[in-house]
Amino acid sequence: VLQDLASARIILLGEIHDNPEHHRLQADVLRAVLAQGRRPALAMEQFDREFQPAIDAAAAKPGVTADALASAGGFNRDGWPWTMYEPLLATAVETRLPVVALNLSRDGTRAVARQGFDTLGAGAARTLALDATWNPERQAVMNREIDDGHCGKLPPSALPRMINVQRARDAVMADAL
Repeated sequence: VLQDLASARIILLGEIHDNPEHHRLQADVLRAVLAQGRRPALAMEQFDREFQPAIDAAAAKPGVTADALASAGGFNRDGWPWTMYEPLLATAVETRLPVVALNLSRDGTRAVARQGFDTLGAGAARTLALDATWNPERQAVMNREIDDGHCGKLPPSALPRMINVQRARDAVMADAL
């Protein structure tokens, strides 16, 4: 796998957020990519895009720590298990890798849930490819995924809004990558 990653332009490492083994593997892959001589950016869903200037400013400070960078980026330690993400940020800090905030903000997700994709900006549905490949089959798959991800406890009326929020988040993150 590491040999295949050597030529990849983008490496997307996901995890089950509370699985320590997934996090260990992510850190191992990042260190292996660095050992290959590559200088990737560490792009993270855990940071909302609006925090990018604060992340950049903190990263530029001499002696910055992973903890300080996380604080500058508004890392939600109540929502994300910090001890599992800290090794990735520590590696980025130690090796002076850029850290990229990927996520759509809470305000942005609320706006999309209430008012739709137009809240992302004029023409966002087109420029972020939100509608180009969307069809009823994809809607049905996303409906099942989100319903299953919430253990079937979401009211059916909430699913369309949740789907739009996830689509917007995915599109914003893909755009940042």
